[in-house]
Amino acid sequence: DALSNFDFDFFFKNQESYDKWYHVLASTSEDYIDMEHSVMFKIDGYEINLIKAFLYEDVEQLLNSFDISVSRIAFDGHKVYMHNTVVGHINDLIMQVLYISNPLSTYKRVMKYVGKGFKMRESDIANFIHKLNTFNLIDFKHKNDEYADFLEKQLWRD
Repeated sequence: DALSNFDFDFFFKNQESYDKWYHVLASTSEDYIDMEHSVMFKIDGYEINLIKAFLYEDVEQLLNSFDISVSRIAFDGHKVYMHNTVVGHINDLIMQVLYISNPLSTYKRVMKYVGKGFKMRESDIANFIHKLNTFNLIDFKHKNDEYADFLEKQLWRD
């Protein structure tokens, strides 16, 4: 199944819509995990995440909230929306980290896409490391050169 490697994230405009879908999925789900920002349901082997922490007024606001370039795709039930760089990045298996609000979550998503064959350009790797450094988590150049080398090897795009 081509969709077996993907999870599905559902975002909402209002709490009423979220509540409706929560009750529908809770009644049909094999299992679920309630987390801080989302609820993940397992249905027929698929992971379906209802994002409860953030509500979006429109699709543009939603797309602009995604931290990784290749994930900037949305479907409203009628139409597919995507940022203008998505198709090129998917075709070339390239990703960019656009911003970081939660370093661990962004890092996990980056590694998920690396596992799917996506890489980063050298300048994007440097930008990603710089953005991580703004959180003062790790000084990649001075305290952990081995980890920085690992990241570059994992993310490098020939």
